[in-house]
Amino acid sequence: MPESAPRDPASIERELGVLEEGVDRLVRELEEYRGRASLAEGEHARLTGLLERSGVDVSDPASLESRLQELTEENFRLKEVLREARTRAKRIRGRLIVMEDESAG
Repeated sequence: MPESAPRDPASIERELGVLEEGVDRLVRELEEYRGRASLAEGEHARLTGLLERSGVDVSDPASLESRLQELTEENFRLKEVLREARTRAKRIRGRLIVMEDESAG
């Protein structure tokens, strides 16, 4: 059908309906992306604040990686210290029980 020929009002209405649905979908997606961007910006600000308080230069990714490695190693060492302390505490508890038994009997 040539562009200059009159169009059927029903087909125009259908095309407008399809166009309206497409625009509505795009508006919903835009709102969703704006919400997600807002959440991401808030999380970014929170994490940046945490990093700055920990003394890390947030503009230097190598510094971040290095600090993460340091913290990971420190965490491992602290777990070892706790494990050893737990073992020692169990031994001391066992000795105290023996001493209690000896003093009672």
